[in-house]
Amino acid sequence: MKSNSFFYLIVQGARNLWMHSLMTMASIAVLTTCLLLVGFAILFTINVNNMVSHVEKQNEVVIFIKDGTSQIQMEDIGNFLKQHELVDKIDFISKEKALKIEKDRLGDEAILLEGLDKDNPLPASFSIIISDLEKINSVVTDIEQFEYVEKINVSTQVTDTLILIRQIVQSSGGAVVIALLIVSLVIIANTIRSSVFTRRREISIMKYVGATNSFIRFPFIIEGIFMGILSAGAAFFITWGGYTAFISIISTSTNTWIESIATSLLNFKDVMFYILYSYVISGVIIGTLGSGMSIKSHLKV
Repeated sequence: MKSNSFFYLIVQGARNLWMHSLMTMASIAVLTTCLLLVGFAILFTINVNNMVSHVEKQNEVVIFIKDGTSQIQMEDIGNFLKQHELVDKIDFISKEKALKIEKDRLGDEAILLEGLDKDNPLPASFSIIISDLEKINSVVTDIEQFEYVEKINVSTQVTDTLILIRQIVQSSGGAVVIALLIVSLVIIANTIRSSVFTRRREISIMKYVGATNSFIRFPFIIEGIFMGILSAGAAFFITWGGYTAFISIISTSTNTWIESIATSLLNFKDVMFYILYSYVISGVIIGTLGSGMSIKSHLKV
């Protein structure tokens, strides 16, 4: 295709948007709505994963060490934990420190623990954070090989719940986004088809005078791309405003639970480029495919 023909077809595509402004606005409104549904599904998935990761980092595993364990043995398990690829954070609590923590917790009633300094019954322990909760049982098995480990405290119920939530969100979130994209494509194709139908005589005439399918199709593809970009821009700014307002509202809540959720939600600036790219790419693809699908039947003259 010659460069002058290429630019002519681009201009023709943009001109058609203006000439059929009502259908253009209807198509953009439909596509914007579809993109908003996709965008909020993505934001929901990202934020739930972030909240699960936030809770995940606070899920401690406590390793109690048997009394009589030597300093060398303590260092042995400490070095093992430091070198373990799945252990993110390690905190060693000596017998003395454990007793002090317990006294501080009891406050005025700490007098009940007086006299235990010389005969401290509290064990030394390691408190660790596991980077991947799905592999927590593997880490526990690795630690249990040390004979001087007396007990390992791990909240398997919380762990299993977090893993289940993450798996459900990742699988269902992806499925919802794909389903919404398919629905968006069908809706926009039907909307654009109405615009194409009003120009069926124009298309027939162009076919009869020898215009190729590509020459006829290209302006409609340009229309779809322009509509996709305009819809992406509109959806992006609506998402930005709506998400920011939502964060602002729940951040002022006096409910402790809601406030804790607000603190774990991502700032829109952290994901704005990801959302913008998703909108633009999805809008252009849906607009292009929708236009191509809509005009296909009218090219058969």
